[in-house]
Amino acid sequence: MKNHTVVISKSWPATPEREKFAEALAVELAANGVRTMLVPEANNLAEAHAALAALRALKKPAIFCGWLHPRALYWTLVYLGVPAACKRPAKESSPPICLNLAEIKSAEKALAELRKYFGGSFPGGAGKLLRFEAGAIKERWYPVIDRQRCQNCLACAEFCLFGVYSKTAEGRIQVAHPEACKPGCPACSRICPSQAIMFPLYEDDPAIAGAEDARIQPFDAETLAKIQKHRQKAVQKAPPCATGGGSTELAEVLSASAAPLKTLVKNCECKQKSAAAGDSTGLAVQGGNDGYFDQIIKDAITGS
Repeated sequence: MKNHTVVISKSWPATPEREKFAEALAVELAANGVRTMLVPEANNLAEAHAALAALRALKKPAIFCGWLHPRALYWTLVYLGVPAACKRPAKESSPPICLNLAEIKSAEKALAELRKYFGGSFPGGAGKLLRFEAGAIKERWYPVIDRQRCQNCLACAEFCLFGVYSKTAEGRIQVAHPEACKPGCPACSRICPSQAIMFPLYEDDPAIAGAEDARIQPFDAETLAKIQKHRQKAVQKAPPCATGGGSTELAEVLSASAAPLKTLVKNCECKQKSAAAGDSTGLAVQGGNDGYFDQIIKDAITGS
């Protein structure tokens, strides 16, 4: 792998320590003859950003360093259509090398780890440090599917209230409308029987964030029953959903726990949207019936 590129994805949210770490690592790699790319957090890259175009232009396998769990980083790159992650030579059937800088903790240790993948020593000479840090970046919240785990059961599409998922022409589940996902809501990851759905930036549960060996905690039966009961009451009052989400059954596939539901409610945008629409109750949301389902969850937690 002597001639391969090292991609360093910067931390989100940024901290002075992580900024210094990423910068020191990138500069040192370039000084040792390694072609290095410094890009924003991969999960936050939008279509128009130059960094995404540069990543898609990589034709050979690369080494990716970031602050996400390696599994989450890999499948995020696949979702974004980065060929260096999607395709590898036949003799290299394993996924591209993804390193979690949050676990390595220092540039010196990261260099020692990377050196192993260069046959014990870096190429030497003058390398290149390509910077793609310019351009607006904001946090993007959307699910990422682990295709090795996904069994295409469509439980996520049946559950999602906001129209995030759809099927391809071949009938394969896909994240079709990532921008429709509720910021802070990881609920669909809790209903996936294969534990294939990740939210890479989720901080409260390593399993949801993509930790390899962690297991997601399911709902207890009592909470599930409450949610189903209150949904039946609320759905009778709910207007048709203008976005196509929210009208499907919450149903049997739901599984998570009461505690994460509280987090979901806390982070929900419903109140903000309702306030903008001149509604103080949080029930009527412009463009859809999201607020009614937020209320179901609140009722289920409080037992009202």
